[in-house]
Amino acid sequence: MTLNRYGLLALDFCRRHQPSTWAARHAPIPTFETIGEEIQSQVTRTRDELLGPPRSGEHPLDLERRSSQALSTAEELVFADHPAFVPEAITDPGSEHDPALSEAWTTLAAVNRAIHQHPR
Repeated sequence: MTLNRYGLLALDFCRRHQPSTWAARHAPIPTFETIGEEIQSQVTRTRDELLGPPRSGEHPLDLERRSSQALSTAEELVFADHPAFVPEAITDPGSEHDPALSEAWTTLAAVNRAIHQHPR
């Protein structure tokens, strides 16, 4: 198995926005292979639900356009709910040079946690 597009996106996000999680991973590639496959499956299932069957008399180019739009929407929905794309909260706001910025990041992290704790 290799990293698919979604596994690469999740790995890059983790490296950039979840430094503690990234540092704790001993074998990240197999983990992100699994995450990528999981996301691919969710995106495909969501895209298919959004797209539905071909419409009567629909031109193949119109179906392709609708499929592309459904894929983009599916990716946004899956990424918004997937834990691999939740940034780490700032645990020490005093470590920032700008107190207002630290407060804003702390507030955003709390909102993000609240959003991801409630199932839709």
